[in-house]
Amino acid sequence: MKVRVISTFSFAKLKKKKKAVFIVIDTFRATSSIVTLKNSGASSIYITDNGDNSKKLKVLLFPDALLIGESKGIMIEGFDYGNTPSIFSRKSFKGKDIIFTSSSGAKAITGLKAQNNVFLGSLLNLNSITTKVAEIAEKEECDIFILPSGSAWDETMYVIEDWLTGILMANNLSTRFGFVDISEGNFYSKTKEIIEDEYSLSYLLKNSPNGKALLELGFEDDVDFATKLSKMKNVPKIKEFREKDGISFCVIS
Repeated sequence: MKVRVISTFSFAKLKKKKKAVFIVIDTFRATSSIVTLKNSGASSIYITDNGDNSKKLKVLLFPDALLIGESKGIMIEGFDYGNTPSIFSRKSFKGKDIIFTSSSGAKAITGLKAQNNVFLGSLLNLNSITTKVAEIAEKEECDIFILPSGSAWDETMYVIEDWLTGILMANNLSTRFGFVDISEGNFYSKTKEIIEDEYSLSYLLKNSPNGKALLELGFEDDVDFATKLSKMKNVPKIKEFREKDGISFCVIS
């Protein structure tokens, strides 16, 4: 069986989509936040593609849910929290329902509504998620696609932190479980070269374009937190996709 790291843009262009297991990555910060929220006790998490739809969904279906997320890195007006995993790690969300959105990751996640077995991954749950998807892929005899979210403003843009996370996952699946890595393309080759330069993961991500942007916005704690390897064991999965009054959203279990 095989594992492939491929951008959501390139995956959407594939003519033939076989049955597979999927991992979606948005290291800075959506999937890191969702993993942390689940680890902090959140009950149901509903993901929409923008702030307006999140607010409408709260009114329509989930009046007691917390609104969490950002647009262009900043907490959306009227929301309870921004997209800040370092803060979520220090709070209890036990039993809380959450409506979540973000600039890039939420759009990548909601764009996969035609697929089954979609999981959300980050550096924080690297070991647990690779173990889980390997188990499912072996049972169902199918391949694994790892999907770096990239940029909401340019779907062809190279986003280093997502690709680094994806390749580390692919290496984990290859060395621990024997999956054959068939990843290819310029982004893959570029990331492999960066890894071979033997810089520390923390250094690479802090000095990435998005890492620097977050530091300038005052989110250094988020950058530090999101680079921690295998700190958490939970593996968020898309349970179902739903629609209400024209608003598409997914439910995370």
